[in-house]
Amino acid sequence: MESSTLFFNPAKALCMHNRLKKRTVFILFFLLIIGLKVFAQQEQIQQYRDLLLKEKQDTVKIEIMGNLANVLGQNSDTTEALQLLNDALALCEKNKYYYGFGHIYTIMGIYYDDISDYEKSEYYHKLGYENFSKGKDEKSRAGLGTVLESLASIETRKGNFVKAINLHLQALDIWQAISLPEKDVAIAAIYGNIANNYLKLDQYDKVINYDKKALEIRLRSNRVDIELGTLYIYLADDFLKNNQVDSA
Repeated sequence: MESSTLFFNPAKALCMHNRLKKRTVFILFFLLIIGLKVFAQQEQIQQYRDLLLKEKQDTVKIEIMGNLANVLGQNSDTTEALQLLNDALALCEKNKYYYGFGHIYTIMGIYYDDISDYEKSEYYHKLGYENFSKGKDEKSRAGLGTVLESLASIETRKGNFVKAINLHLQALDIWQAISLPEKDVAIAAIYGNIANNYLKLDQYDKVINYDKKALEIRLRSNRVDIELGTLYIYLADDFLKNNQVDSA
């Protein structure tokens, strides 16, 4: 198992929730894939603990600590999660590791987002963005895209849908210019999130356009999973809202 992989987290994906009430948004984490079931999360926690005990290199330890803190936070173990994040920040300072700062601050932003403290979430995501900006590699660029998506989701919750769309488009530009294996999944999710904001603006033609783009990317990448099925449901819902019953 690798210590840190950038990926699209299915737990934050366009899930099978009732879209008529709320359509979920995605956040990219710097983690390995986390299962949706509790037992899978517990197994993941133990794997990260084992990795942390064996790892000697500080920069790798920082990423493992962030990943472990994130999974612990999902399991409501906030005390240990916050301690790990603070310890990781101390290691970042010791090593002047800017990517590590970006990684940890982003996870802190996600943590505060999950407990609905959006002011702190925005603050830490901006710190993450500042540190990722110091790197020129694709991993750092993907970090910037991650942060922009998180900030966009905050603006969506504030009701600032146009501002959210602009942030999503900035994230889209970043992901389109890099070549990490998660690229297609990330781009499809961004298209879906843009569609979500146009849905809130009742601009159904644009909703259909971006959901179609998301579906095309998913089909092109040959990913047959629950998110693909969900996209078909969303697109059918789009057509119904736009009075295109036959298409639905």
